[in-house]
Amino acid sequence: MSYQRATTAFAFVATLLLGSVTAVPASVASPQSDPTNVSSVHVESDAAKQYRSTIDLKFDKPVSSKLADTYAKKLASEIAPAQLGPEYISCGGNGRWSDTNGSLTLQYTCSTTDRLAWSYAISSAVKAIIVSNVTEQGLDWWVNGTKMPRNAPHVVPKDYLLHGTMSGAKRNSTVDYQDYLTFRHNLGGGGTGSITWAGRVHTLAD
Repeated sequence: MSYQRATTAFAFVATLLLGSVTAVPASVASPQSDPTNVSSVHVESDAAKQYRSTIDLKFDKPVSSKLADTYAKKLASEIAPAQLGPEYISCGGNGRWSDTNGSLTLQYTCSTTDRLAWSYAISSAVKAIIVSNVTEQGLDWWVNGTKMPRNAPHVVPKDYLLHGTMSGAKRNSTVDYQDYLTFRHNLGGGGTGSITWAGRVHTLAD
């Protein structure tokens, strides 16, 4: 990634459980690169291996590393046990799980066709920086490693409760899920942002 004013990209990785943010140079294009200017910020929540939630912000014009560090810390400030879903869910099971980027609900129904219904709401902290509609790719999901039909995509307001159904999430299976959201943000003069959230749950018969 290159810019006229900055050719050094940094990834800001937030270790959410410790509440720390570290700047790591990702690439240096030339000796003339200005390390004080940053083109993107990356904050990742990975409290457990079966859950993953990241937010990436790209700036239309590079910002100072100090300002980017401030943005990253703010995005990671609402620290909670980061968990985007349960490790196991039984028939009739349901619940809500949250991290700094948003909240996920799951409800497992066992019948003729087993269904894992879900909803996702963007957190207040992230909604505060969004200045556009949100484009959702549509939930991708797999049962025991087999790709299933993607849920429908949406272009919706930031307050919209995204939702869908993983129809065919069989009992006694491993279900993986992942979604990708994009939007415009108002930090550092503006730019594009994205959230990726993903998880894995083991479905039980009872």
